[in-house]
Amino acid sequence: MLSNLLRPSVFVFFLLCSHAFAQSLPQVKNLKTEYLIDPIGLDNPKPRLTWQMDDARMGAQQTAYRISLNIDSVALTQGKNNFWDTGWLQTSTSLKTYAGPTLKPFTKYFWKVELKDQKGNLLKGKKIASFEMGMMNGKNWRGMMDCR
Repeated sequence: MLSNLLRPSVFVFFLLCSHAFAQSLPQVKNLKTEYLIDPIGLDNPKPRLTWQMDDARMGAQQTAYRISLNIDSVALTQGKNNFWDTGWLQTSTSLKTYAGPTLKPFTKYFWKVELKDQKGNLLKGKKIASFEMGMMNGKNWRGMMDCR
């Protein structure tokens, strides 16, 4: 009878431990564009991209990053035909101003960041962020004037 009572308790204990372990794995989080999560209607032709490294290990720090950007989220996850790729930059900063080809108005872009820690271990970002460009300037306005 005692073993029947302990069995569910042991299961719950292992479940909680595995959840805690999964939460402690290093990861990239809080991907933002212009300090917003997945914004739409951006007019800045060179938006700022930011992120955070979530790593509870003692002395953990980012030593390098690589940003990839694409208009196709599936191609981005597969690493194919990136619209822009920073290549590996050796720095601990977590802010990068876009410096690729001219962004097009009314277009949605997807981006991800990969990091290297102090030991050179790769932390692949599982999350993909997005942003959508707005009109960007008055030349892109396509409207009709109603003069009744």
